Amino acid sequence: MQEIVRSKRYPAEWNEWIAMLAMKPGEDPKEFSRRRDLWLQCHSVKLVERMLKPHYDEVAWESVLRSQAGFTEGRNAPEQSLVLRLCTEQAMTERGTLAKGWIDYATFFMSICHRVMWEVEAWSGVRPEVTQVMQALREGLKDGHNTLEGLTGRYETDYGLTDKVPIDQGVGQGANLRI
Repeated sequence: MQEIVRSKRYPAEWNEWIAMLAMKPGEDPKEFSRRRDLWLQCHSVKLVERMLKPHYDEVAWESVLRSQAGFTEGRNAPEQSLVLRLCTEQAMTERGTLAKGWIDYATFFMSICHRVMWEVEAWSGVRPEVTQVMQALREGLKDGHNTLEGLTGRYETDYGLTDKVPIDQGVGQGANLRI
């Protein structure tokens, strides 16, 4: 695995994802807009991401505000719920204003713009060689002697897989790093 990354000779299959459209419990199977797209990656890509994860975790620990629990180990939704409740109580006691915003992340993972993602990685201190690996696995690689096409996806249906479609943005729900 390390030699593949070092030599930048990534197998073409690494950039081919398959989407399963998962139904939520009790939903009408004909309502495609209500399904979650779960993207399956080649297992080898998941192993490479596991190799890079300690570096991403270290960078996140140094650059992400402590108030953002997100995917932080040992932190979860009850913590955020408690903080929100305490902020609400404080605003009520002080007769102040507390504005709450709710965001529906229904298409969050596949709406991430790669160009912005690379800028955020540079700003936060991700080593350039780590970003370059992820760029190859998202956008492809053409460096004269190594070629890897950009990311493509196919959808699983009752009739088999669809033709390939380019994936120009997004990180895919189900990816190890979700970067």
